[in-house]
Amino acid sequence: MLFSDVIGQQEVKQHLTDLVANNRLSHALLFLGKEGSGALPLAVAFAQYLVSLPQQAAAEPVADLFGGFSPLPTDNEVSAF
Repeated sequence: MLFSDVIGQQEVKQHLTDLVANNRLSHALLFLGKEGSGALPLAVAFAQYLVSLPQQAAAEPVADLFGGFSPLPTDNEVSAF
């Protein structure tokens, strides 16, 4: 399903794509609405959008994706579980 398949919701679709474009995507999003509101198709379309993003993100250093902070440990850091 694509964003173009979702009827209406133009502001929400724009907000979601802006989140990705500005590297402001949260670790979780809640798509909530009454039956027939389009929340489920919008969530499916957004998931498809994320999966189909260009592979340019794979070429970027991890720190660039997180605003200069790398969530991966460096050689100087110790991970404890």
